[in-house]
Amino acid sequence: MIGIRQGAESRREFEEFAHTRGTALFRTALLLCGDWHLAEDLTQSALARIYASWGRVRRADSPDAYARSVLVRTYLSHRRLRRSGKRPAMGELPERQSVEETAAALALTVGAVRARSLRALNRLPTQLGEQLIDLGG
Repeated sequence: MIGIRQGAESRREFEEFAHTRGTALFRTALLLCGDWHLAEDLTQSALARIYASWGRVRRADSPDAYARSVLVRTYLSHRRLRRSGKRPAMGELPERQSVEETAAALALTVGAVRARSLRALNRLPTQLGEQLIDLGG
C-alpha cells in the first residue's frame, strides 16, 4: 500500500511540475527552434523524458534547470537526426509497406487499418489539445 501511495504522490508531483512549468518549457523550445508545432513536440518529448526519470529530477538541486537541460538535449537530438537525414522508424517505411505490415501483425485487412488510422488521426488534434491544456500549454 505504501508503494502505491508513493507512486500516486510522485505522479501528482510530476503533474504539478508539468502544469506549472510546461508553458515556460514551451517558450524555451519556441526560442530554440522558432516553430510553434515543433516547439510543442519538443516540449511533449522533454516532459515524457522528465516523467521517465522523475525520481532523479525531483531530487535535483534545481528541477527547473534539469528540465531545461532535458529540453535542450531533446532539441539537439532532433537537429542531429534532421541533419543526418534519419527519420523515426515509421517514416522509414513506405506507406503501403507499413499499412500492409500493420494489417498482417494485427490480423486485420488493409482497409481496416486505413479506416482505424484515419479515425485516430481525426481524434489526434482533440486529444493533443486536451493534453496541452492539462499541462498548462
